[in-house]
Amino acid sequence: AVVSTQSGHYGRDFRRLAEPLIPANLYPSFMDAAQLPELETRQEKLRTLIKQLPECHLATAKLLFGHLVKVVANAEVNKMHTYNLAIIFGPTVIRSHCNDMVSLVADMSNQYKVVECLITKYSYIFEDKKEKSTDCDSALIPLL
Repeated sequence: AVVSTQSGHYGRDFRRLAEPLIPANLYPSFMDAAQLPELETRQEKLRTLIKQLPECHLATAKLLFGHLVKVVANAEVNKMHTYNLAIIFGPTVIRSHCNDMVSLVADMSNQYKVVECLITKYSYIFEDKKEKSTDCDSALIPLL
C-alpha cells in the first residue's frame, strides 16, 4: 500500500481512540511547549512532558514516532516529509477535550510544531540511554 494511504489509516485509527495519545490533561502543557521560540528549549520541554505520559501512551508514542522517523527518511521516494506527517498526525494524537472550532483552528499550528519536533528530535526526546529498555509491546494502546 502507498505510504500516504497507510498514514491516513493510522491517523484514522488514532482519531478513534477515546483518549488521544497525548492525554487531555497534558494538552495545555504540550501547546505551551510548542509556543516556545527556541527549538532547544522546546525539545527539552517536550522531552520532560513525554516522560509524564502513562506507560501505554509512552510506549505507543515511541513506536509511532520511531516509525514516522523511518517514513521521513524515505521522503524522497514516498513524498511524506515531516510537515506532511505533522498535518496528518497533529490533530489526531494531540486533541483538546474542547471540540469548538475556534480552539481547533487556533491550536493546529502548535499541534504541527509538537509532532514535527517529536519526529525530528526523536532520538533526544524518546531515547534515554540511562533508562532500562522495556518490552513495550504489552503496554501499547489497543486500537479498535
